[in-house]
Amino acid sequence: MAILGGEKAQLRAPDSYAAALDVAVGLQTNPRRALWAALALCWPVFSRPYRRKMAKDHPWQPLNSTLAGSGFDALAFGGAVLDELTARGLSLDEIGEAAGEAIEMLTSILPEDEDVDAVEGNSGAQGDSTS
Repeated sequence: MAILGGEKAQLRAPDSYAAALDVAVGLQTNPRRALWAALALCWPVFSRPYRRKMAKDHPWQPLNSTLAGSGFDALAFGGAVLDELTARGLSLDEIGEAAGEAIEMLTSILPEDEDVDAVEGNSGAQGDSTS
């Protein structure tokens, strides 16, 4: 379980499949920024108010940055997430560790390459030609 700000963070798969795909594609270009974006998507505390009272500067306050506010650019979003979290006093080590757990959760909802190939008709099986 991820620890952020000295407390256990309950990560879960993101609600948006499209956002998960955007972050997964970003892994190929800039893995670090994609990890930070995954953390924000997989930790619901960042996207909606937390149920308990906390100080305004508490690291678990909802983020000001959003994927939509970043023009749906997952890498720009990831950079904004890192800037906000470090400004709140979280260390790169704890952010990175939690982000590693988040990316595993995020990618677990995406189809495997074989599943995509089968749906697209690229399974490699030789069929009768229709031409």
